[in-house]
Amino acid sequence: LLFLCLAAYLSAGSAMEMNQTSKLLADNLEQCSACDYREHSKLMRLHSIKSQILSILRLEQAPNISRDMIRQLIPKAPPLTQLLDQYDPRVEDEDRATTETIITMATKPIHFTQDELSSCCLFSLSPKIQPKNILSAQLWVHLRPTSTVNTVFLQVCRLSLDKEGNSTRIRVRSLKIDTDAGSSSWQS
Repeated sequence: LLFLCLAAYLSAGSAMEMNQTSKLLADNLEQCSACDYREHSKLMRLHSIKSQILSILRLEQAPNISRDMIRQLIPKAPPLTQLLDQYDPRVEDEDRATTETIITMATKPIHFTQDELSSCCLFSLSPKIQPKNILSAQLWVHLRPTSTVNTVFLQVCRLSLDKEGNSTRIRVRSLKIDTDAGSSSWQS
């Protein structure tokens, strides 16, 4: 008899605890839905910002670069600070014209066939930049390390479209670069 009463008391106590727990869970779910909305909004804003940055950089996806890769490449990168100092946009020349340094990354051409431009990189400038105002440009190429000594032929061309939409290459410069085995380098 004592055992049954105790069991009934314990199960009644458990029922009260479960009701309190259920109430707390329901309150937390209401808070969590608000938290979930805030978290979802935050993630959507971050995704939008990332998309805008990638669009400005003319990239389809974020580059897959690890911290180790950055440590390897940055010390060997071209002296960007020297270039920026050399072409400092804050310094005005005698004609009151300002110089501007623009750094752009290569993209794969979309509107050309693979056979036409088998190993081509395309540099697109903003429509705000008028080609007649460009005084000089410098192209830096990073050559990855290879297991053997290689010779790389680099051809810099300007693409122009004729009235029919066909592309013509106008050769600007050709380079022959000999590479050492196992070492990467930046070439200009």
